[in-house]
Amino acid sequence: MPAASPTRQPSHPLAWFDEPEGSALLQDEMGLLMPLLVRCTGSRICHVMPTERAARHAQPTLMTIESRLWCSDRGWHEGASEPTPAPSHGAHGADLLIAAHVIGSFDGGRERLAAIHRLVAVGGTAFFTEFYPLSLYRRRWRKSGLKALSLRKLCAMLREVGFEVSVTYALRPRSSLDSSGMLWRHNWRLPSWFPLRAYAIRARKVEPAMTLIGAPNAEPLGVPNA
Repeated sequence: MPAASPTRQPSHPLAWFDEPEGSALLQDEMGLLMPLLVRCTGSRICHVMPTERAARHAQPTLMTIESRLWCSDRGWHEGASEPTPAPSHGAHGADLLIAAHVIGSFDGGRERLAAIHRLVAVGGTAFFTEFYPLSLYRRRWRKSGLKALSLRKLCAMLREVGFEVSVTYALRPRSSLDSSGMLWRHNWRLPSWFPLRAYAIRARKVEPAMTLIGAPNAEPLGVPNA
């Protein structure tokens, strides 16, 4: 953990991700997800991380065109650049996007999520990792200003901005060098002793619903009339 303040909290909560324990957590989460990531198709990947160092050291995948962004409470950054209101990939969206601990960090998570949605190409896949609200990691940052989203809340936000939630996972990063990390799908039966530390969501950006042209009360195509 970073050096504690008089209240035993880091001087800036997200700086914990640059310390050995936080950096190891990000690497372990990426390692647990890697078998899923390498199955995704396309050539463009975007990493969205909580700090500049985390973005710089994000583990590469098999995709060839890569961008790395990080978030602060002041905006979006690419490398050491000044913050901007929202990122943009221009005409080409990411085929795969990985957002690690950037939605529940501070207020404005919904706007941050909407910006991430714009970064992903239609049909592209996004993975989100966050701490459970009662995770032991979160308790270390009590009263620090960091936020935590429940799995249900983040799934609802993803659907609101236009993602289709595919699968949710429970993540158990390694607690020491002598232990091993684990990943479970949430529809599996988890052991009663399973420590809920972090979760991951796999989502897909879907095309906006097409509507019939010229009909005053047209229903989206493919949806039967009530």
